[in-house]
Amino acid sequence: MADYMDNGTDRVTLVHTTVTETKTIVRDTNNDGMEMGDMRVPLGNHNAFGEDFKEEKFVADEGKGWYFTVSKHGDTRKVPIITFHDLGLSGHTCFRTFFNYPDMHVLSKYFSVYHLTAPGQEENAPNWKEGTAYPTMDDMADMIETFRVANGIVHFVGLGLGAGANILARYAIKHPSHVDALVLVNCTSRVAGWGEWTSQKWNNLQLRWRGMTNASLDYLMWNYFNKYQEYRPDLASFYRHHFANNVNPVNLALFIDSFINRTDLNIHREGDPSRRLAVPSITCRVLQIAASESPYYEETIQLNSRLYPELSEWLKIQDADGFVLDEEPGRVAQAILLQLQGIGYAINERRPSFDQQKSQY
Repeated sequence: MADYMDNGTDRVTLVHTTVTETKTIVRDTNNDGMEMGDMRVPLGNHNAFGEDFKEEKFVADEGKGWYFTVSKHGDTRKVPIITFHDLGLSGHTCFRTFFNYPDMHVLSKYFSVYHLTAPGQEENAPNWKEGTAYPTMDDMADMIETFRVANGIVHFVGLGLGAGANILARYAIKHPSHVDALVLVNCTSRVAGWGEWTSQKWNNLQLRWRGMTNASLDYLMWNYFNKYQEYRPDLASFYRHHFANNVNPVNLALFIDSFINRTDLNIHREGDPSRRLAVPSITCRVLQIAASESPYYEETIQLNSRLYPELSEWLKIQDADGFVLDEEPGRVAQAILLQLQGIGYAINERRPSFDQQKSQY
């Protein structure tokens, strides 16, 4: 078991660990920010890297019309963190609140960040061109490689949520020398089960032919908030409004199709050390974060059983669901910073939340 210590007192134990803590109530105020206790976390276009939020289009395959919408932050000469979002979100909406959490501000001194948004999933996107094939999960992993080469990125740290975690895992299997570490939140490794495929397919029909109906909204909310919507009404209201007003339902249906038709990652632990190089696997350090109430919680356990224990950690966040980055940003940030320290990045600054906790005693 791997133990990590921070400042000698605040401890996180990774590998099959349960985190229990009183939940932070999140309040939306005037639609321009969120309040977490006494800390105000902006939801607008300003970010923790001291610059305005900007997006640009990166064309990965002009002939097929495949592209990423990219949000770059920080000094691009520094080690990159590449993020990839989940269904119904963009790179900006998925990660902006988390990266504005005070404990994550330290990353601006050591890393640059590239938030990648899947084709057609940017906010208020036009309909996907009819007759143009939408990329599969493997195609999007290949698009990341095109993006990496075009931007002169030698290696990076990957952070993915849900479908985005699966895409980054595929990339790491194909291009192991370019990934320093992965942080995978609620990640799947197997093909979609019958129940998942059926429910998502029904939701897809709604999105394609009727748009973002109440039934589709309810399904997305269940996917992210499960049975805990009543405990986070303001956060739930914010994202329900986002799904209803900013997401292109036709394009979302295409992304969902790619996700539910995903192939197995086809990795496993090889007991014979002499055969490891011949067996597909993830060879970088992996931190898995599993929200206990996520519909994909059991999938994270399956993936953990297929990773080499000396290279992977599994962290369970109790009473959290699909939006664990927003629900428990302190615990997730702590685990990520410790993971980065564990692979050799000298991140020595004190965490603001630790200082705040200390001042209360």
